[in-house]
Amino acid sequence: MKAPAPDRSAAWTRRAIGTLAAGLLLLAAAWTLWPPRTRLVPAAPGEGEAFARGPFTEHSYCASDADLPPGLPARGSWLGSNDFTGTYVSGWFQARPRVTVMVSGYPRLEGNALALEVRTAAGITRVPFAGPEPRENWRPWRASLPAGATAFRLVATDGSTQFYGWLGVSAPFETHLDLAVLPQAPRALLAFLGQGVLLLALALALHRGLRRRRGLPASLAWFAALAGVAGLGYAVFWAYFASPALGRACSWVVLAVATGVLLRPGQGNDLGDELLPPLALASVTGLGFVALTCLFGDAPYSFLAANRFMANLPADNEIPRLFADRLWSGQSPRHLIGDWLSSDRPPLQTGWLLLTRPVLTALGLDVDTAAGTGGVWFQLLWIPAMWATLRRLGAGTRQSGAMIAAAAFTGFLLFYTIYTWPKLGAAALMLGAFVLWRPEPGAPAGRARFAAGGACAALGCLAHGGVAFTLLGLIPLGLATLWRERGAWRLWLAAGATFVAFLTPWLVYQRNYEPPGDRLLKWHLAGVIPPDGRGFGPTLVDSYRRIGWRGALANRWNNLRLQGAGDWRNLVRFRPMADPGSRRGDETTFTARTFGWWLPAGLLLPWLLWQRRREPDTILRWAAISWFSGWLVWLALMFLPDSARAHQGTLVTQLLGFSLLMWASLSLHRVVFLLLAAVQAVAFLTQWTTALPAAAGPLNLVSAVAAAAAALTLAAVVWRHSAPGTPSL
Repeated sequence: MKAPAPDRSAAWTRRAIGTLAAGLLLLAAAWTLWPPRTRLVPAAPGEGEAFARGPFTEHSYCASDADLPPGLPARGSWLGSNDFTGTYVSGWFQARPRVTVMVSGYPRLEGNALALEVRTAAGITRVPFAGPEPRENWRPWRASLPAGATAFRLVATDGSTQFYGWLGVSAPFETHLDLAVLPQAPRALLAFLGQGVLLLALALALHRGLRRRRGLPASLAWFAALAGVAGLGYAVFWAYFASPALGRACSWVVLAVATGVLLRPGQGNDLGDELLPPLALASVTGLGFVALTCLFGDAPYSFLAANRFMANLPADNEIPRLFADRLWSGQSPRHLIGDWLSSDRPPLQTGWLLLTRPVLTALGLDVDTAAGTGGVWFQLLWIPAMWATLRRLGAGTRQSGAMIAAAAFTGFLLFYTIYTWPKLGAAALMLGAFVLWRPEPGAPAGRARFAAGGACAALGCLAHGGVAFTLLGLIPLGLATLWRERGAWRLWLAAGATFVAFLTPWLVYQRNYEPPGDRLLKWHLAGVIPPDGRGFGPTLVDSYRRIGWRGALANRWNNLRLQGAGDWRNLVRFRPMADPGSRRGDETTFTARTFGWWLPAGLLLPWLLWQRRREPDTILRWAAISWFSGWLVWLALMFLPDSARAHQGTLVTQLLGFSLLMWASLSLHRVVFLLLAAVQAVAFLTQWTTALPAAAGPLNLVSAVAAAAAALTLAAVVWRHSAPGTPSL
C-alpha cells in the first residue's frame, strides 16, 4: 500500500511568512538608513519662510513627533497649560491641486478653528477643517484647493481654555506613497497585516524549534510558540527599560533571527492539521474585527476602539502604548497617566508592542495605529488557546475550527479583542497554563511541560492581574494531583519555580522603582480607589473592620445578583436597535449575558459530565470545576458592591465557558450546535455591525455585508479533515 504524501502546508506557510517578513525588514532598514524626504510645499514668491510666522511654537503639542513624516516641521498651541489663546496665520504657499497638512489636538472644539485661506482671482475663500478630532495624535488633512487658486495659507485659532483645548499643525506638504497619510481603515488593515507577518514570523520560528519537544502534543505547539513570543516581548521590555538603543537593537536582532530560521532550508516538523486552522482563524477574525471597527470613521484607532461599539469608554486601551512611548523615547515611565503609576499596570503588552515597533515606525505607520493593531494580535491569543482547550477536551480539528468560528460571532469577544486593554490576552495565557497542567492520558507529565505552564501563568499575570482569580481557582487541581499522583510535587515545584522566576523582576520594579504598585489590589480587594499611602495588609484589615461581616456578606450577595443583571428582553430582539449601546453594555459587562445564545447550552453540561463520568480522562470534569471555582473565588474576593462585572475580573471565565458550552452542545448533536450558532450569528449581525451613533443606512448595509462575507470566510478556513478517531462535524 502506498504511503500518503506528507502534508507540506506548514513548511510552505513558514516560507511565505519568512519571505514577507524579510521584505518588511529590508524595506524598514532601508528607510531607517535613508528616510524618504518630505516634499514641502514651497512658499509663494516673496514670502521667505512661510511656516515660521505666528504665535504657535515648535514642539508645543501633546502628540508624538514619531508620527510626523521625517523632516516635517510642526507647531502647536500647547504651551504647558490651557491658558494660551491666539491665532496662528502662516505665510502664503504656492498653490497645488491638493495639499496635506498633519493636524493634532482639538481643532473642532468650541472656540477653536482651523482652515486654509485660498487666494484666487475672485478674492480669498476658506476651506475649513471638517475631519474628526485628531486628539493626541497626528492625523493627515488632505485638502483640495479650488480651481484657479494662486496661493494658500494656514489659519489656526486656539480660543478654548477647556482641558486639552489645544491644536497643532504641520507645514503643508505633498505625498503619494506615505502610510501615515492614508485614511484610518486602509492604514489599520495594513498595520494589522504588517504586525501579523512579524509576530507570526517569530511564532513560526519558535514553532519550528518545537519539533523535538517532549510531552507536548501537536495541538499545543502553536499556542506554546505564541506564548514564547509573549516571553520575548517581556525580555525586550527590560531591554528598552535599560536603554532605548539596546531595546531597538534587540527588536531588530530577534526579528532578523526569526526570519533567518524560517528561510533556512529544511522542512521542519509537519503539523499542518494543527498549525494552519488556528493561524487562519486568528488572521481572518482579526482582519474582520479591525475592518468592522474602522469602516465608520477616520478617527485614531484608539478613539474608534473606545467609541465605535460603546461611547466614551476610558483610555485604558492606550495605557500599554503610553508606557511603550516613555521607554521608546528614553523618558522615565514614572507617573504614567493621571494619578496612575507605571507599576500599577503589568508590562507584558507593552513589551509585545515594542517587539515590532522599530520596523513599523520605519515603515511610516503612526504609533497609535501600530499599537492598536499590535494589541489586537495580543488579544487574538484567545483563538490558539481555545483551540488547544477544545482539542484537549476531545474535539477534532474540524469541530474545533467550527466552534472557534462560531465564537467569533459574539459581541463579547469582538469588543475585548478590539478594545485592547490586555485582559483577553492574559486570559488566553492562563487558559494555556491549565491545558499544559492537564496532560493527555498516557502522555508523560514532565517537568518541562509543567514549567511551561508556570511560565504561561506568570505571563498571564504580567499581562493583567485579574487572571490571578483563576489561578487561585486552580488550587483544587494542584491539591488533587498532589494527593493522587506520586511524585507530583516535583512537577508543581517546577511550575512554581518558573512562575516566581518570571514574576520576580516585575515585583522588584513595583517595590523599588515606583512603589507601591498595589493600587488595583486595594481597589478590588479592599475597596479603596484613590491612591493610598498605607500598605495593602493594613488597608484590607481596616476596610473589613469598617463594614463588618454583615456588610461583607451583603456585598457578596449584591455581586452574585449582578451576574444575571441586564435587560434579558434584548436577547430576543433581532431587529437593529436605534441605540444598541445598552445591549452591547449588557453583553460585555454581566457574566451570564456575555455568553449570548450559548448560555442555554449550560443545561447540557451536567448531562455531558454524567455521560463521561467513567472515562479515565478527567479533563472535562476538571475544566468544569476550574470554571466554577475561578468564578466563585472572584465573587468571594471582590470587596465593593456592584463590582463583580466581567471587565473587573478574569476573562478566563468566558474563554473556558465558551469552550465548555459549545462542546456540550456539539456533543449532544451537531444540529443543536448549528442552531445555537445560527441564532447567535443573527443576533451578532443585527446588533454589533451597526454604527454608534447610528450611521447612514447604506453604510450599515456595507458593514452587514462585510460581516456576512467574514462569516463565509471563517467557514471556509475551518479544516476539512477531522483528527483520527474523532467524529466528523
